[in-house]
Amino acid sequence: MREIRAIDVCAGGGGWAVAARGTPIRIVAAFDHDEDCLATYSFNHPGVESIQCDVTTHDFSKWAGIDLILGGIPCEEVSLARNLVPLAASDEARIAALVDRCVGLPSELNAQWWCYEDVPQIRRFLPLFTPYFELDSQYFSAQRRKRIYIGNLPKPVEQSNDTRLSQHLRPGPFRIGQKVLRSRPCRAKTYTATTFYDWDPAAKSPTVIGLSSRHDNYAAVGFPGGYRQLQWQELASLQGFPADYTFIGSPTSTSKMISQAVQIDTARAILSRFIEDLSHA
Repeated sequence: MREIRAIDVCAGGGGWAVAARGTPIRIVAAFDHDEDCLATYSFNHPGVESIQCDVTTHDFSKWAGIDLILGGIPCEEVSLARNLVPLAASDEARIAALVDRCVGLPSELNAQWWCYEDVPQIRRFLPLFTPYFELDSQYFSAQRRKRIYIGNLPKPVEQSNDTRLSQHLRPGPFRIGQKVLRSRPCRAKTYTATTFYDWDPAAKSPTVIGLSSRHDNYAAVGFPGGYRQLQWQELASLQGFPADYTFIGSPTSTSKMISQAVQIDTARAILSRFIEDLSHA
């Protein structure tokens, strides 16, 4: 199969690039506005041109005719976890502009294939008739993480998957946040500042959440004798990053890169299905 040239838009720390390893897909350029993201991307994927820019205004004409566009539109403000925080009009306009530019890039660059990962709530910002599918990462990883994949790549077949949270946990000692120590566990299907994930290492992790102290309650998991936060290495492992992946930046920046990245096992399943379909075309 011929090489498939791709660009990575709103690339973050390089989740799609990890998923593309070992495939005919060669990412030639990555774009993001965050310096730590691009430093991390460049360190782990030195053959990719990393470009710091505002995607909404950047001139992409150099990459006209690219085969594939990948990315993850950073619109966590509209996720279900923040549905009690109304968006300001300026934020609505900013997100709409970013979504419009990303969705318009395939036509602008005459790219044959494209796929962006995002939270399901981004659908209200999508132009009419924009193709997408929803996929839960529990079929490919230890996470329960529903996301939509905007674009024209095929949806992979959901399959039985027995990977569990316990496979990603590390031995202590652990950081225990002050809010965790003052709180009690409770069962819930949605997680707020007063609820916890039930501790069951044989179960799947609900999702990857940030590391900073203001997320102590969200990131806490219970275990016999107390509660603790997931360590950043555990969060990265849940997200599918290899153990030797290097993150450049502060703990808060690292947390953001991990939590915003595409779930790599799921992304790999999408790309594998895409490659398989091409090979039979």
